[in-house]
Amino acid sequence: MMVLCMVTLGALQYGWFFYCLQTVTNAARQGARVEATLDGAGQGTSALQNTLFPLLRDAATTKVVTATTDADGRACVQGQVIIPKESSAVRLLPLEFLPVPDCKATVVMAKEG
Repeated sequence: MMVLCMVTLGALQYGWFFYCLQTVTNAARQGARVEATLDGAGQGTSALQNTLFPLLRDAATTKVVTATTDADGRACVQGQVIIPKESSAVRLLPLEFLPVPDCKATVVMAKEG
């Protein structure tokens, strides 16, 4: 019975982590997308933070960088979100019996125009 509880709690914990990872990836993509548009200058970081729900927003380190270039020399925008593994936001349970890595996403998009 104890093993079944551990497996069930482990599945719930990893399911929550992958949900948070998907949310973080979507937020980085949205921030880069807004910043890459012609009229979105300077609004990428707020769009990125608004995509995260409050629990992740409070724990996240977010940034949108506009001064990057791709391999062809085109101007690009980079959106990045990092939530450290020490944060309670990526843990569904207060128990630390399962290893959880940092929850981070980096997205690069070509700038329009």
